[in-house]
Amino acid sequence: MRSCWGSAVHAEVLNDAELVAAELLGNAVTHAGPGPVSVTATLEHGLLRIEVQDSTDASPSPRLPTSRTSEDEVCSSSMS
Repeated sequence: MRSCWGSAVHAEVLNDAELVAAELLGNAVTHAGPGPVSVTATLEHGLLRIEVQDSTDASPSPRLPTSRTSEDEVCSSSMS
Protein backbone atom coordinates (compact mmCIF):
# COMPACT_ATOMS: atom_id res chain seq x y z
CA MET A 1 0.00 0.00 0.00
CA ARG A 2 2.78 2.38 0.87
CA SER A 3 4.34 2.05 -2.57
CA CYS A 4 1.00 2.81 -4.27
CA TRP A 5 -0.27 5.74 -2.17
CA GLY A 6 2.71 6.94 -0.18
CA SER A 7 2.29 10.60 -1.13
CA ALA A 8 -1.52 10.60 -1.43
CA VAL A 9 -2.31 9.24 2.05
CA HIS A 10 -1.06 10.43 5.44
CA ALA A 11 1.62 8.14 6.91
CA GLU A 12 -0.44 7.45 10.04
CA VAL A 13 -3.37 6.27 7.91
CA LEU A 14 -1.06 3.99 5.92
CA ASN A 15 0.32 2.52 9.16
CA ASP A 16 -3.21 1.77 10.36
CA ALA A 17 -4.24 0.34 6.98
CA GLU A 18 -1.22 -1.97 6.90
CA LEU A 19 -2.03 -3.19 10.41
CA VAL A 20 -5.67 -3.87 9.47
CA ALA A 21 -4.64 -5.71 6.30
CA ALA A 22 -2.13 -7.82 8.24
CA GLU A 23 -4.74 -8.74 10.86
CA LEU A 24 -7.31 -9.66 8.21
CA LEU A 25 -4.80 -11.78 6.32
CA GLY A 26 -3.72 -13.47 9.53
CA ASN A 27 -7.34 -14.29 10.37
CA ALA A 28 -7.94 -15.69 6.89
CA VAL A 29 -4.87 -17.92 7.08
CA THR A 30 -5.74 -19.07 10.61
CA HIS A 31 -9.45 -19.72 10.16
CA ALA A 32 -10.04 -20.53 6.48
CA GLY A 33 -7.75 -23.51 6.24
CA PRO A 34 -5.51 -24.37 3.31
CA GLY A 35 -5.95 -22.59 0.03
CA PRO A 36 -5.19 -19.26 -1.57
CA VAL A 37 -5.72 -15.96 0.24
CA SER A 38 -5.65 -12.55 -1.45
CA VAL A 39 -5.84 -8.94 -0.33
CA THR A 40 -6.99 -5.98 -2.38
CA ALA A 41 -6.80 -2.37 -1.28
CA THR A 42 -8.45 0.42 -3.24
CA LEU A 43 -8.43 4.15 -2.65
CA GLU A 44 -11.35 5.89 -4.30
CA HIS A 45 -12.84 9.32 -3.56
CA GLY A 46 -10.78 9.55 -0.38
CA LEU A 47 -12.04 6.22 1.00
CA LEU A 48 -9.78 3.23 1.57
CA ARG A 49 -11.30 -0.23 1.18
CA ILE A 50 -9.40 -3.35 2.22
CA GLU A 51 -10.78 -6.70 1.06
CA VAL A 52 -9.47 -10.14 1.94
CA GLN A 53 -10.65 -13.21 0.12
CA ASP A 54 -9.97 -16.82 1.06
CA SER A 55 -10.89 -20.17 -0.42
CA THR A 56 -13.57 -21.21 2.07
CA ASP A 57 -17.25 -21.24 1.11
CA ALA A 58 -18.33 -20.53 4.70
CA SER A 59 -19.56 -17.04 5.56
CA PRO A 60 -17.83 -15.27 8.43
CA SER A 61 -19.67 -15.37 11.73
CA PRO A 62 -19.29 -12.21 13.80
CA ARG A 63 -18.61 -12.63 17.49
CA LEU A 64 -19.02 -10.16 20.32
CA PRO A 65 -16.04 -9.47 22.55
CA THR A 66 -15.98 -11.56 25.71
CA SER A 67 -15.55 -8.56 27.99
CA ARG A 68 -15.32 -4.78 27.84
CA THR A 69 -14.13 -2.06 30.13
CA SER A 70 -15.72 1.36 30.42
CA GLU A 71 -12.70 2.78 28.56
CA ASP A 72 -13.28 0.66 25.44
CA GLU A 73 -14.70 2.44 22.44
CA VAL A 74 -17.47 0.66 20.59
CA CYS A 75 -18.19 1.41 16.96
CA SER A 76 -20.96 -0.23 15.02
CA SER A 77 -22.70 0.35 11.76
CA SER A 78 -25.52 -1.26 9.93
CA MET A 79 -26.35 -1.47 6.29
CA SER A 80 -29.91 -1.59 5.11
